[in-house]
Amino acid sequence: MPDSRLMRAAAMAASGATIVDVTAFALLSLAGVRLEVAQASSFSLAAAVAVAILWRARGTPAAAIADLRIGVAVVCALLAYALRAGVLSLLALQWGWPPLVAIVPAALAGALAGGLGLAHLAFVPRTGDPATGWRAAALLGIAYLLALRLVYLGQLELIPQEAYYWNYAQHLDIGYLDHPPLTAWLIALATSLRDGEFFVRLPALLSWCVMAAYATLYARDAAGPAIALRTALLASALPFFFLVGWLMTPDAPLSAAWAAALYYLQRALIDGRSRAWIGAGVAIGVGMLSKYSMILVPAAAFAFVLLDARSRRVLVSPWAWAGVAVALAVFAPVIVWNVQHDWASFTFQGARRLATSDRRFEFPQFLLYILIIVTPWAVAGLASSLARTRREMRAPSTSATPDPARDTARRRWWFVVVFTLVPLAAFAVPSFWSATKLHWTGPIWLAGLPMIAASLAPPSAADAASGPSPACSRGPGCPCCTR
Repeated sequence: MPDSRLMRAAAMAASGATIVDVTAFALLSLAGVRLEVAQASSFSLAAAVAVAILWRARGTPAAAIADLRIGVAVVCALLAYALRAGVLSLLALQWGWPPLVAIVPAALAGALAGGLGLAHLAFVPRTGDPATGWRAAALLGIAYLLALRLVYLGQLELIPQEAYYWNYAQHLDIGYLDHPPLTAWLIALATSLRDGEFFVRLPALLSWCVMAAYATLYARDAAGPAIALRTALLASALPFFFLVGWLMTPDAPLSAAWAAALYYLQRALIDGRSRAWIGAGVAIGVGMLSKYSMILVPAAAFAFVLLDARSRRVLVSPWAWAGVAVALAVFAPVIVWNVQHDWASFTFQGARRLATSDRRFEFPQFLLYILIIVTPWAVAGLASSLARTRREMRAPSTSATPDPARDTARRRWWFVVVFTLVPLAAFAVPSFWSATKLHWTGPIWLAGLPMIAASLAPPSAADAASGPSPACSRGPGCPCCTR
């Protein structure tokens, strides 16, 4: 945690900025300045005051034990402005509060976001553990992005795709031509409480919460709590995962089901927990009710079973087949609908994906879309973590006896590779002759999030205490985890 003197310096800057923000906004509003101009001008003045207070604190004991990262401070200010503007717009324009009243909670929200960011991220103790900074960044980032979604959830009009699925919800059925019905069911359930953009999108936010929870549990089992917390941050901040928790499209429940399936399949295949097959079956069935691309998860599971000798015994496991039966039972409404409509939905989706009459080479776009939705840095982090782990697995063993931890690390490595590359190939290959879309590969990257999270910071004592890193093949206590 930051030194108390650092906290006091940041608190002074935040409180001073709040007072200036509210006062300046009130004066500008009373002078007849438009709301948008008044709030931007008052925040700029408040930010300048905060910078002046921090600048003056350079010679204090607080500054003597820490570095003030100006770039991080600027980012904190911009993020605080986004939240503050959203709260002001929500209260004044959506809820009808008088602007002079709405500015008070808006300024407080901005000051809280900016002050916490300054205290934990911009003021960095020179002797601090990098892992401590990442824990603070993860907790603040997750809380901030959740608050940002809540504030803006109902303020922007539905995009065309959301309106399309809202129309589905007005004609409820157990199946539709181009998509399974879960998105329509969720929208209908939420809007039965009240109509409007907020309630149309509320299932997306709740689905994101489920996705983030399962992604965190999946990473915890693979690499321990320290990496799990960073994984939760990635599930909040990477472009695809941020948007999937805001826009109500089939990708929202699909991502939640995909993360749940990874968690249960890892427990079933790697940890040998037979009952996890039931959870996997439920997750896959729910995912199939969301979007047909969920079929790529059981396809990857089958490929892993064929590749991993220790997993082949699940082919005769009653628990595994019970999971298959559960998945089919959950997905049964769509099967029934297709039987009643001459397999129209299955035929439509299959023919559209495999059609060759309108050939187009879009593999470069496919690669570009990956870089957009998960960022080049995340792709590079995954590649570097996988390569580092591979090198460590090939290193000579220090023990003459078989090492179970080393074998488990090898199997976890293959789990990530298979559950990333098999679904990715299913979209990459058709892009050589047919169209591809920006969001198609989004959920696939859930499998590699712990590996990407491991690339955020070097191993620390905190990481070693919480469990083996994904880049470790020897288990807790090895030099990799304690250096």
